[in-house]
Amino acid sequence: MRRFEIEEVQDLHHGESACILGNGPSLKKWTGRLESIGRRHLLFGTNKSWTEVVSPYHFAIANTHWTHFARGQVPGVERMFTLESFLHKGRTQPQGKALQVPICFLKRKVVPRDESFDHELGEGTWAKFVPWVALQCGLVMGIETFFLLGIDEHDNEGHHHDEVKGSRAHHRRWWEKTAAWLREGRNQGIEIYNANADSAVRCFPFASPL
Repeated sequence: MRRFEIEEVQDLHHGESACILGNGPSLKKWTGRLESIGRRHLLFGTNKSWTEVVSPYHFAIANTHWTHFARGQVPGVERMFTLESFLHKGRTQPQGKALQVPICFLKRKVVPRDESFDHELGEGTWAKFVPWVALQCGLVMGIETFFLLGIDEHDNEGHHHDEVKGSRAHHRRWWEKTAAWLREGRNQGIEIYNANADSAVRCFPFASPL
């Protein structure tokens, strides 16, 4: 397993655009077009979005998704991002061919009282919401335009790959925090668009990545 630090990708894609692939059911609507989208924008995969398309950058911070990725064979992934808690030595440490991919283990930090969006990763991330981590890392890479695909966030709606259901209120709240960060005015040049007009996340303008 080769570890790399987040500083290695600092401004690696300055001024470029990226699509963050969430795991909402609407991701399947893009399946046939993701390859062509990947020729125009970087693809940031999260959790099990790789079942639809393999992205050069992949993010997984939940035990089940991280372990599933690690044990699989995911050709095409160039860098993997997760949390440092998975560095421990023990029976639950994932094993598998996919761990040959260079991996960045992000530090954990304490959740702030206001849960504000934080694009600085020098001291780590408090986020437990993987698209947020992808966004944070993308900002470090110098990405200026983001498209959200499969970010649906409707309550009691399953994922594109399973039937897990529940409340997405905390996810919607975190996206609102991101929008508030954009409105602060200190982040000129950063744009975020939601590609799903039916999404419950209404705080970003809607636009297609095509």
